[in-house]
Amino acid sequence: MQGHGILISHVYFAGLIFFVVFSSVKIYPMNGFRFKTAIPTASDSKGLISNNGVYFSSNTHLFKIQCSKYNLISSCDGTIRSFGICGDYSILCTQDRVVLNHFQTFIGSLKRSASAIDVYSDFFAIGVDNVLEVWMMPKEYKFTLFSLHSKNIGHYRCIRFIKILNSTQIVTASDDCTVRVFDILRKKSKIIASLNDIPVGLHTNNHIIAVTCKNGSITFLNTESIEYKNVKFDANIVASASFENILALCLENMIIPKEDLKESILPINAQSSKQEVLKKTVVVIFKDFEEIYRGELDDKVIELALERNTLYVRTPSFIGGYDIRSESFVFLLDLPKILNITPLKNMIAAGCADRKIRIYMETLCIKTLYDPNSKGDILYTHLSTNICTAVYTTGYVSSFNINDSHCFRSFLVSSEPLSALSSSCMSDDGCFLFISEQANIKVIDLMRSKLVESIHLKSPIISTAFYRNYLYCIELDKTLSKINVFSGHTENVMIEDIPTNMTVKNLSVVVSTVKDILIYDLDINFATLFQSSLRHVREMKCILDLSL
Repeated sequence: MQGHGILISHVYFAGLIFFVVFSSVKIYPMNGFRFKTAIPTASDSKGLISNNGVYFSSNTHLFKIQCSKYNLISSCDGTIRSFGICGDYSILCTQDRVVLNHFQTFIGSLKRSASAIDVYSDFFAIGVDNVLEVWMMPKEYKFTLFSLHSKNIGHYRCIRFIKILNSTQIVTASDDCTVRVFDILRKKSKIIASLNDIPVGLHTNNHIIAVTCKNGSITFLNTESIEYKNVKFDANIVASASFENILALCLENMIIPKEDLKESILPINAQSSKQEVLKKTVVVIFKDFEEIYRGELDDKVIELALERNTLYVRTPSFIGGYDIRSESFVFLLDLPKILNITPLKNMIAAGCADRKIRIYMETLCIKTLYDPNSKGDILYTHLSTNICTAVYTTGYVSSFNINDSHCFRSFLVSSEPLSALSSSCMSDDGCFLFISEQANIKVIDLMRSKLVESIHLKSPIISTAFYRNYLYCIELDKTLSKINVFSGHTENVMIEDIPTNMTVKNLSVVVSTVKDILIYDLDINFATLFQSSLRHVREMKCILDLSL
């Protein structure tokens, strides 16, 4: 899973609830499924903007931060590269499409690979390579949903930033290191600034335009008096944001001599050290061309957004809202890289790459569990009443009390890493843990923290589940087994297709194969099947809910 963001989403299908972990590459539409909710995670998506609220993207979804909480706004097929907001409408740009949504309802899409976007009341502008395209917002549903207003050529390299000044003028910044103003009625443009490096931000407020460049330079332009002002820092600018007459930018690896260190440099996420030379990530804020604030960060900044006196920072692992006046975080959202998930009723336990287990209730993370003694990645997580147990690649096992987050069991199952571990499950009462290695199942007594028994099968085990004193197993040779772990009695049945996963809930055994989803009763007698093809799914957990 390295290199991919992972997203949890829930979908319903014919009485089955599926908890699916998707890669950030693509989500395909699934007939018969109904999307329920999503949780932001680490991803390759881009976009953090302020527009009567702060919006951010995660994988294929768009969220809005409001009152220190986040809400899902809309979704699309593909990782979001940029987006624009216009009232209740959102326009999402993916690798090959521009998608128009009204809240979570899909309206239509354009087959365009847009590198930048900005939205006005009745039209939107996108950069398609070096061409500025202006499209009218659809006012009614018709066959030709989108109407092209104009194509404007002026730049000779890719357009990176677009700002619409009014109904006739649009400002753009390009990789050709120029800033242009386009008159979309006359289809003409003129260069208003030549830059000395690639732009990383373009901001407008009335007649003032500010352009930030990668090499640490800022150019302020006055479009009425044709005046400009340059500011240069000895550091790279990685991100910038603006709100009215306030401009914020993030400087990476800024060198600050000790004699120049002032008390006005306020730490955002770390304490200032008293070295001879500081090499920090620094956030600088300007108001009306004058610097009014500096703050330090220990984390790598990807994007910035400003909403009045709150600075929103996006890093690879979290999004934080920092109130400049009170010098404290008013919003903090982790963006974990999720390795596995386990649902239990209305809770989800997510094992993350930082060796933490996050317990989610709907979209809210209610607990974060961590065992400092554990080593390796979390392979499996298990939930029972008030108890969460994690199994690690090194053979380590940790058990937590969810109520107080206390780790009350922490031990090593085996002196050797569980390199061939294929599955694990836990008894209903949370006393026994079953770990599968190849064709063997180790039975662990969690109360005594020791191995008590080994069960040997014929073929490598794909998945296991414990339900009502019986252990259910699905093997690579297409064998579905029901084992009484106390007496050793075993019942078997063969299935036709290659199995991929299995779960046992609500008096039913659910087996997913490469072609179908099979349902058996608890005596492993065949009941029914659903034909389904779930492509690009990293992991699936399904629960049979007869109430749906």
